[in-house]
Amino acid sequence: SHTMCHYKGYGPSCGYKVKGGLHKNDIMDAIEAHNYLRRRVAKGKFLDLLPAADMRELEWDPELSRIAQRWSDQCLVEYDSNRVTDRFKHNVGQNVFWSKEVNSSMVSAVATWASEVFKFMELDQ
Repeated sequence: SHTMCHYKGYGPSCGYKVKGGLHKNDIMDAIEAHNYLRRRVAKGKFLDLLPAADMRELEWDPELSRIAQRWSDQCLVEYDSNRVTDRFKHNVGQNVFWSKEVNSSMVSAVATWASEVFKFMELDQ
């Protein structure tokens, strides 16, 4: 059931095929934006959340990137079920971002993901 074993190429849901992947600058922008927010959360400076303990900075992982790209190539609006690796024995998280903007940035993607916290805050009340 692992994404890399189960899927070998583009899925039948894809209307057209576009070579995926991110440019090195996009990767750096995504990591920097995520870590900026993580530092704010860790210090208790993100909304009204309490400070976090032992919040590590994110690093880019090429293997997870390949798995994510393979899943993206299926063109399905859902999550895959198995993306563990030798390095990450437990299931890893996943964020999905779509935009109709041709020039949407990774910073805007991270901001969109960060805004999801409001959904959980509403459920908490």
